[in-house]
Amino acid sequence: MIIWSFIAMSVVGLMLFSAAARTADAQMPGASQDSTPREPKQKPHSNHIPKHGGVFFMALDNIHHLEGVLLQSGIFRVYLYDEYTRPLSAAKVKQASGTVQVGESADAPRIPLVVGKNVQTLECALGKDLILPVTLTVSLHLPGSAPNARPEVFSFPFSHFIAEDAPSRPPASMDHSGHNMSGIKMDH
Repeated sequence: MIIWSFIAMSVVGLMLFSAAARTADAQMPGASQDSTPREPKQKPHSNHIPKHGGVFFMALDNIHHLEGVLLQSGIFRVYLYDEYTRPLSAAKVKQASGTVQVGESADAPRIPLVVGKNVQTLECALGKDLILPVTLTVSLHLPGSAPNARPEVFSFPFSHFIAEDAPSRPPASMDHSGHNMSGIKMDH
């Protein structure tokens, strides 16, 4: 009788321990109820890696990110992202507006950015005869900007053209003056 009581208590204890372990596992990050691994939740602003091989910025509003690519065809394309580096919807992109100046002179002509063919980008045609290296100065009103707000200014240094379907690459994240995050001016 004592042995059976010991076995019964052991089985009940093991069942309780197992249930408690499953509950604790389900509350841990990366775990799910069915024990399959979950993707860890991304924190805002934790991914500043260009998705198209371009130059990547975080906007001063601490919400938006943008990536500029200069294509061999002479098209300058701006990809707009949210704080999780997800592409903005076409409706949000339509709320953005801006201009591009070739070079860093305030007197350079301003070329308007328009919604791109894929409707999730802004772009403008700069021409195939663009000479590299070049800096493109972008004045941009981001979605949600006040109507009378000053545009945010970004300097995109390019030493080479980007392939149309370029994959992401290690960060070329810049501050607004064209300095990389280590504070070293990029060659251009």
